[in-house]
Amino acid sequence: MIRTITRFILSLSLACLLGATAAKADEAAQCRARDGTYLTGVILHGPFYVHAREYRHGVALSHTKILLRAADGQIYDIRADNVFAAGYDAAPGRVPAPLSGMRHGDLLSLCGKTYQTRSGRMGMDWVHINCGDTPRHNAPNGWLKEIGPAMTPGRNLESSEEYCSLW
Repeated sequence: MIRTITRFILSLSLACLLGATAAKADEAAQCRARDGTYLTGVILHGPFYVHAREYRHGVALSHTKILLRAADGQIYDIRADNVFAAGYDAAPGRVPAPLSGMRHGDLLSLCGKTYQTRSGRMGMDWVHINCGDTPRHNAPNGWLKEIGPAMTPGRNLESSEEYCSLW
């Protein structure tokens, strides 16, 4: 009886692991098809509101910053454009929903453009939709998704098209 239960648990664990691996491979392939770089990791710090350095037609192009420890062990400085979050409001100056719901330790799946910061740390931006433009390496059709308990990616938290007309 104990062997049967143990085999069942091992089989179930293996099935979950294979399913998660398949989901990750599928996400990575989708990201490549969108001309992006795929990244998964755990939030170490953030999210933090970063004031806009630029305005477009009077709309602040602020960001949300997250420090992420990626599966490759590196720490990445993630910059998410707030105008692509569904809860963005041009006035308040805070992390918009749904980005504000992210917490330390949450698992994320990202598709975007990597770069190196001035301090030498790796970074990623363009983790948002590209408003229907043809994806390019410098402007992928990206995403930022929370990974759920079953290791399945959730919805894109950076998919609002409300401000696409700015471009």
